[in-house]
Amino acid sequence: MRNEKGIFLQRNVKTYYDLQKLQTGLMNRLGLKKHRKEQDSGGVALREMESIFYMTFLDDIEARMHGKREIIGEYKNGKSKYGMVGGLEQDIMECLEAERIWTEWLIAQRGISWTSGAILVSLIDIQIATTPSKIFAYLGMAPGIVRGLKWSKKTESWEPTATMIRRDKKTPGFKSPFNAWGRTKVLGVIGDNFVKQQTEWAHRFYYPLHVPKARRKELGLGRLDASEAIYEPTGKMWKDESEGHRHRYAIRKMMKMFLTDLYVAWRTLEGLPVRKPYDPANPHGGWEGN
Repeated sequence: MRNEKGIFLQRNVKTYYDLQKLQTGLMNRLGLKKHRKEQDSGGVALREMESIFYMTFLDDIEARMHGKREIIGEYKNGKSKYGMVGGLEQDIMECLEAERIWTEWLIAQRGISWTSGAILVSLIDIQIATTPSKIFAYLGMAPGIVRGLKWSKKTESWEPTATMIRRDKKTPGFKSPFNAWGRTKVLGVIGDNFVKQQTEWAHRFYYPLHVPKARRKELGLGRLDASEAIYEPTGKMWKDESEGHRHRYAIRKMMKMFLTDLYVAWRTLEGLPVRKPYDPANPHGGWEGN
């Protein structure tokens, strides 16, 4: 079970991103972004609009942030001198500094910022994640089928059904079998950042599968993914698959390898048993414990 510190971090990370999303929407509504481009930061009109923004921001949060009013109230009532967003950042950083996986491994990895580290540490309960495949399944990166869950008005809970649904895709009418927010952050934010920052995992696992057209000349690379092997789901040769499909596949492969390394480092630091990934050269060996 996740301890109180883990629950606190998970709650604050989600609140932090919800606040950012709400703040961006309010800034667009009030036209602050446009005014920042047109005026100096010391402009009187801009300061007046920012004052309106923050007052509206506080009221809008209380009206719309269901389930997080207690957190918002703590920061709004002066818990932190840094304000609400700054206070959340401060608390998140304090939680991260107390985690060995952050101070001894994640912080040293290229492409991982404190926000990325907070996402990973808050998402993954390493006590439960006894194998890398459990992390993949939780983040919707493991194909397969599971028994679908539907909401029951009678019991007011999710009830299992006889219908089997895909484990890596959402099925209308059924509870998502994976953490959709987590998958978006891991693949769409951290994964894309790995490619942009040319990390070790990008060079080892992303580019052998896909080199975007826009970067081939810049990197001095030709097409490295010109394989004529047949991709079974579509029946096409891999080189004939769309740019978007190859990119998404390569991102998933890269992040699976990163998460496997994270799993090994984290479980080792915590003194937990580490299982080696399945080895195709030893198909009957299964998983081996260190």
